[in-house]
Amino acid sequence: MQEKIQVNAIIEMLGGPKGYIEKVLREYVEKIKKEGLNVKSEIYQEGVPRDTLFTTFVELDLQFENIDNLLDFCFESMPSSVEILHPENLTLTSNMLTNFLNDLQAKIHQNDMLVKNFRAQNHVLDKNAMNTFRNFLLYLVKQGPVNAEEASRHVGVAPDKLLPFFEKLVEEKKIKKEGEKYVYSERVKERT
Repeated sequence: MQEKIQVNAIIEMLGGPKGYIEKVLREYVEKIKKEGLNVKSEIYQEGVPRDTLFTTFVELDLQFENIDNLLDFCFESMPSSVEILHPENLTLTSNMLTNFLNDLQAKIHQNDMLVKNFRAQNHVLDKNAMNTFRNFLLYLVKQGPVNAEEASRHVGVAPDKLLPFFEKLVEEKKIKKEGEKYVYSERVKERT
């Protein structure tokens, strides 16, 4: 009969607000316990600030019936650290290693595809947001001459950050700069 595998694992989470991320981590541990994970002990770390979010973790002492169950846990829970405490030696058949490597490759390919999809979606969203922002600035200028300070009050973006957008609209001949003000090109034509 195979010995049970004793493991110490750390699962980390990042998010906010602090109380929420701590609650989500506790709920996650309860969920995996209900699914049959043999948790011998759990020690939670209070959330600490990390940039604008919070990070927290739980240290778990676990027991697994076999290597397959341990590997499943690693794939599903993605712990940041796993230490096998007992037994000192494990036997891994070539079939187990083959399955593990195939699962690892599938997970890597799945994550790679997700990253590529998110990048593509992000690119489209960025492009659409920039076009909307440009159109809003163009709309402001159509309402009458405006400088970067005045436009800033309407869009909530610092005047110096607006200048590249205004310069691009000038370059595209959609607007013109007269002194410190930006004027809609059609209005310039109407006045001359």
